[in-house]
Amino acid sequence: MRMLAEARPEPSEECTCDNSIDPQSDDYEERIFNCADKFLELATDEIKDPMVHKVMMILIANNFIRFHNQIAEHKIEEHDHAGAVAWGRDAGKFQAITNILATVDCGENDFTCIIE
Repeated sequence: MRMLAEARPEPSEECTCDNSIDPQSDDYEERIFNCADKFLELATDEIKDPMVHKVMMILIANNFIRFHNQIAEHKIEEHDHAGAVAWGRDAGKFQAITNILATVDCGENDFTCIIE
């Protein structure tokens, strides 16, 4: 019962907020940095452990891997093989990032670190 009382409410499917941003706007870069910084700070405020940021890095890199692979697949469907190779290569770079992160030890509680 306690878990139910503390559970987050289901997100409303009728969100009328406009979270789009115009890349050509004068404050584009500032808004992107402020948004990212806000959520990094919120994560640290919630749990003061470097593992929060390491896991965020892993999740973000995995999102980029999926995104780049999807674009690569789309390029293949468009018969743009050079574009597909470029997007696939960049997905591989993000995979390398996750591989490097798996070898960076953040302490005795690092459940993501592969001991070599």
